[in-house]
Amino acid sequence: MKTFVNKLILFFLIAVVTIVGTIALINNLVNKNASFKIDKVSSSIVLGHSHAECAYNDDYIKNTSNYAQSGESYLYTFIKARQLIKDNPAIEHIYVEFTNDQIKLNKNDWIWGDNYLSDKYPKYAPFMTIKEQRLLLTHNFRGYMNVVSVAANKNLLKLINDKNNHTKIIGGYKALDHQLDLGKITESEVESANIISKDSISVHNVLYLKKLIDYCKEKGKKITLIRSPLHRKNNDRKNEDTFQRIRLEYFNDIEFLDFIDFPLEDADFADLEHLNSQGAIKFSAYVDNQFNP
Repeated sequence: MKTFVNKLILFFLIAVVTIVGTIALINNLVNKNASFKIDKVSSSIVLGHSHAECAYNDDYIKNTSNYAQSGESYLYTFIKARQLIKDNPAIEHIYVEFTNDQIKLNKNDWIWGDNYLSDKYPKYAPFMTIKEQRLLLTHNFRGYMNVVSVAANKNLLKLINDKNNHTKIIGGYKALDHQLDLGKITESEVESANIISKDSISVHNVLYLKKLIDYCKEKGKKITLIRSPLHRKNNDRKNEDTFQRIRLEYFNDIEFLDFIDFPLEDADFADLEHLNSQGAIKFSAYVDNQFNP
């Protein structure tokens, strides 16, 4: 019986080592073959979540490429920035969206929550450090274990199909064509937003923004924090005092371009958070002069 148990344990250990080794090999090969080379000649890039994704139409901003993506925490923005900087020496300036909702405690879920892991982890697993992997494993063991094999399968298919251009999946300007209808904003949405707008913050998200800034400085890149327009009725504005406290405490030495009150009509918004394509064109034409004076 003892011999059987020992053989079972040995078999289990061999299986685990084989699986871990295979995943590590796949990640290593994807990392080695991946290209984050930007096709457009760009000395500047825009990074962040959906606010930036929908606000900065880079067809109207010279020398700039938008690689923001919805639902993106600063952990994944940091990983993305490392790869873009490595493969694009011409990048001189990184603009990072920093706005009220990104300090909220619920942004922890954007880092290791099941839905966000499913979306982001397969894209960035091959480029993550052991410390970054451990952060996800520690805070969501079950979710992490569920997504590891899925990520390995997706990345193996990339290798087989020779899909090495990662710039196609890491973000870009997104045009929203519908218009905000204020009549459809309900009281329950307002109350929900008020509840979320407490002073509790996501320390981890703020920490990874700081890591991103420090990395850019280390690589000799200029970094600027930007805040895209928010509708005047957006309840994220209710934590403005907390937002400014965090900004001044952690990022006081970083240039901050604040466009939150850029003059736009209701018809220029898709909802209370995002610009539609019409608003993005107006805003981006203005931003072009700010980024390229």
